[in-house]
Amino acid sequence: MPTKPRLPDGFDLPTAVNGWIHDPDDRTNGHCWQYEQGERPLAIRVFESLGNSYAAVTDDRTSGLESKERIVDLDHDDRGDLSHEEAIVTAIEAAIEWMNNYSEGEWSHPRIHEAAFQPPVGYELASYRINSRTTTILYHQTDAREVDRLAGGNFPDEMSADSCPYLKVETWAGSGNSTVALAPSKGAHDNEQQEIADPPEECGIEVALTTAREFARSFIDGDDPVPADPTGQTSLGRFASQG
Repeated sequence: MPTKPRLPDGFDLPTAVNGWIHDPDDRTNGHCWQYEQGERPLAIRVFESLGNSYAAVTDDRTSGLESKERIVDLDHDDRGDLSHEEAIVTAIEAAIEWMNNYSEGEWSHPRIHEAAFQPPVGYELASYRINSRTTTILYHQTDAREVDRLAGGNFPDEMSADSCPYLKVETWAGSGNSTVALAPSKGAHDNEQQEIADPPEECGIEVALTTAREFARSFIDGDDPVPADPTGQTSLGRFASQG
């Protein structure tokens, strides 16, 4: 069961604010209001941790440490100027003000790329994680079984699209350097993956997604989609586009 921030006696959360609906059954540890904007499920949550309370907005299609944009961030100490209860109330009031001032379509996470939600042919989106250093998009073959981790080092003899049901696109924040790789499981480490191409340096996530789509089309067409030399220029010309 999630543990929500404790509220002061007599303090009630609003059930609705400017189209944002309170969800008492939200499975996170925050007080939550949700807003359905087409296919973009937005949410505002108020959290607390040891000595800190904050309100944040997120697009719930994503996860990761940097998937939230903080509206207010408050340190508190019951022996100091701001008590725990005052911090929670202040964070909730900031969230309410933000929701009251919100107009549909005016907020989007700067590291969310809508193209990522259109999976390569034969794949479905498994996860979209935004962390401080990387944005990682994981696709899963639609007809393949899901694999969290391979137990006991039971890796495929040959890394191919047939033996690796996951396709991973990862881009480094700042540089834009990217990798596109096959993975045998959701939690595969870098040394357990097979890169399928070497996109240009600083290419950004859009080029990496194009690379993934070209790879998937080759696989569906029955070609051998894993190049013998994934770092070579032949691979680059085949699967990566700078268009």
